[in-house]
Amino acid sequence: MEVIHEVTNNHNQENLLKEGPNASMSFVSSIINSHLIQKEIPNNLVFTDLGMTCYIIPRKLLSEDLGINSSWQDLCGIPCIFNKKILSEVNEKGVEVLSKIISQEISLKESDFKVISNEISQKFKERFITK
Repeated sequence: MEVIHEVTNNHNQENLLKEGPNASMSFVSSIINSHLIQKEIPNNLVFTDLGMTCYIIPRKLLSEDLGINSSWQDLCGIPCIFNKKILSEVNEKGVEVLSKIISQEISLKESDFKVISNEISQKFKERFITK
């Protein structure tokens, strides 16, 4: 997030700065989202704090029916379970069942996330950070 902070504070386009933090947030999140789309990485956007905070959640492309969704609600703690077996397991064993499914089937591997994060950071450094 330090790179994003530098981008929003050092960008030289006067119009962007005049429009305020929401324009900066839109600018930064669209660059990140575009990068993920180019790499064909599905993702969810979650805006909080009246649009002042944006979480971009990259994830795996789901190829099979898991019995749960991969929408932002599911990944942020409001799961929709439509598989009776999974629902029974959650009732018996607790939310750890969902956590395991999400980490194994939906979340990117940590190494993949680091690669994407480094690519995006490099993109911002090359294009927008002035010295």
